[in-house]
Amino acid sequence: MALLDHDALLAGRADEAVRRVPGGLGAVWYRGWMIPAEAYADLDTALAGRGARLPTSPDQYRSAHELPRW
Repeated sequence: MALLDHDALLAGRADEAVRRVPGGLGAVWYRGWMIPAEAYADLDTALAGRGARLPTSPDQYRSAHELPRW
């Protein structure tokens, strides 16, 4: 388990938000408050830089959580 800084993520500082995530985790799941699709995409990029990946792509996240795509 790793924690991320939700406030930093929503403020547009995704690299800061994931600074406590250990490198090389592989697949990780975001379990937290709903976040805008742009923040999710930033999170995906920041995690990839640390060797972690979200199983739901930013496009899939956007399609599932924003109207009218669902």
